[in-house]
Amino acid sequence: MSRFSVQPAFSGNASTYLIIQNAVDAMPNGGTLSINARTVEGDEKLGVEVQVCDTGVGIRPEKSDDIFQLGFTTKSDRGNTGLGLWLTKRQVESLGGVLKYESSLGQGSQFTVTLIAYIS
Repeated sequence: MSRFSVQPAFSGNASTYLIIQNAVDAMPNGGTLSINARTVEGDEKLGVEVQVCDTGVGIRPEKSDDIFQLGFTTKSDRGNTGLGLWLTKRQVESLGGVLKYESSLGQGSQFTVTLIAYIS
């Protein structure tokens, strides 16, 4: 069985934490947070897909174009500046990866990070 690794610059960094923290913040009355990882194949490359899912408030459809914009936040009352998702998306893309999301208002969100894995 081959071993593989994800870009060291991403593993265990602040971007991972920010996605998880946003999921927790989206569930002010409690809920379920799920983190799943799996290998994926595409374009003759092996990759790693990490999904962070919550059963929180969800993202309003009219905000879908804004969430990855620098300065966008729904938590300015708590001192947030809107760097989190913007920075996370830039970091994932700088590593050749993809960050995407799906959300249903009142039902929660799922953020998916896909990165190329390197055989070691």
